[in-house]
Amino acid sequence: IWQLYLSLSICTGIGAAIVTVANFRLLVQWFTKFRSTAFGINVSLCSLVAFILPYIMVPVNNNLGPAWTFRIIGLSILALQLVAFPLVKERKRASESPMKEIRDTLDLSLLKNLNFLVWTCIGPIQLYAFYITFTYVPSYATYIGLTDFQGGAIVSVLALTGVVGRILVGMAGDRIGNLNTFTVCMAISAFSVLVIWTFAYTFATMILFAVVQGFVGGTYFSLSTPITAVVVGIEKFPGAMGIRCIALSLIVFGPFLANYLKSMRIFIGASYAVCALLTLFLKFRLDKRPWAKI
Repeated sequence: IWQLYLSLSICTGIGAAIVTVANFRLLVQWFTKFRSTAFGINVSLCSLVAFILPYIMVPVNNNLGPAWTFRIIGLSILALQLVAFPLVKERKRASESPMKEIRDTLDLSLLKNLNFLVWTCIGPIQLYAFYITFTYVPSYATYIGLTDFQGGAIVSVLALTGVVGRILVGMAGDRIGNLNTFTVCMAISAFSVLVIWTFAYTFATMILFAVVQGFVGGTYFSLSTPITAVVVGIEKFPGAMGIRCIALSLIVFGPFLANYLKSMRIFIGASYAVCALLTLFLKFRLDKRPWAKI
């Protein structure tokens, strides 16, 4: 079992963190006018892979076994990184001082910025609700008498609508403002959980919930980086990313805490509602005009 801890827990975690942070730090430098749309397209591929990959890996696992399944996944990731690496380029030249680069990666002076602290708190709350939804939906489907195939179909709809939803959310962010879009999407997410999911006892109503939630549930992935750039400015963005990543690591306790929650749907819906209220508070701190594009 130690091989799984070393490979999947430690090596995969470190590698994924490095690639993700580098991806966000670089992409934000190259877009200003259509920044949110660019991030929406970028993160929508995650939903597409989440939808397609099980249909590929299950037959591979059945025919070749788990060992070769892991090898194929690892070699595929390596091949993609080797193709992507030569294409990566920073628009802003890196600092000549390595120590300055390290300080910029974790700028503790941002902890005095109330706007940034509010935005940082929103991240773990929203992602906790998002991931627990995917975890809890299959068991809830079984609880109301649906088959395993129907439960899997609901999760597939959640993932597939997320592909389109993340792109549309990014486009909306560029058009009406990132914080405005995020607030509306969090309100819709809360409604989908507290109203649609709470009274969903058939396959049709669960599919309706999956469509609505799928479109708006992944909003954080599309808009979190553009909003961070708005809140702290592009110069302090690298330091903000470091602190955000530390805060987001708290979501690893989500599945553990979920085991002790009796009213799961109420808690998830309340989490989305809290995110909407905190984002609305942040919006008015940055600009008191109700219809300001921000």
